Amino acid sequence: DGIRSPDLKKTRVSSRRAAREAGERKSARLAVGLYHAALRALPAAVRVWFADLRDKNFARALASATALCVSPALLAAEFDAVERASKGNYGGGGLADDAGELTIKASRGNREVVARYDIDDACLELVVRLPASYPLGAAELDCAKRVGISEARLRKWMLTVTSILQHQNGAVAEGLMLWRSNIDREFKGVEPCPICYLVIHGTNHQTPRLVCRQCSNKFHSACLYKWFQSSSGSKCPLCQVPWGSNYR
Repeated sequence: DGIRSPDLKKTRVSSRRAAREAGERKSARLAVGLYHAALRALPAAVRVWFADLRDKNFARALASATALCVSPALLAAEFDAVERASKGNYGGGGLADDAGELTIKASRGNREVVARYDIDDACLELVVRLPASYPLGAAELDCAKRVGISEARLRKWMLTVTSILQHQNGAVAEGLMLWRSNIDREFKGVEPCPICYLVIHGTNHQTPRLVCRQCSNKFHSACLYKWFQSSSGSKCPLCQVPWGSNYR
């Protein structure tokens, strides 16, 4: 004889452990897939969540894993979109004969996108640098060249581009096109919203329409509604007079 019968208890334990480990691997693959899909479809929302993480060790580990496993494919898709956009110069889209022209170029090796805006005798060249963990990490913005543009206007435009790249869910090329549309309208005399610094809202593409009766500044309805919610009040963001009042 000499043949020992199998230990059924150990066999059952091993089977349960194998099933549990298989379930954990399946859950991990599902979580990675959902994370990848969220970065592709809603990068701005994921960046907000990432910025609010309190566990800095986990944040660093997540950024490293993202840069290694997720970002290369998303960066490749981003630069593919930029190169498609760079095949032509973008005029003002019929807004006016004197609307500006935007030229976009990509540098994959440096993870950079160069955007040059020309109008009349003025020009501005911006460099957008994408981090290795993009889009989890926010893009960095530098001014490479400025001709005929004041320091105050440069600061405002830099804030505009930064806001677009940080909060919009589209590609970098789409964000730069939105920025160009904002500048075109600004040169036509349309003032940007004092809250988001944009003429054209990044989500609903509306221009500022709500006017404060006291200071006469115009706001996007979406921006003003969000401001009222966050401030728990209904005062004008600039003059601090209750909205709808006029003390002049």
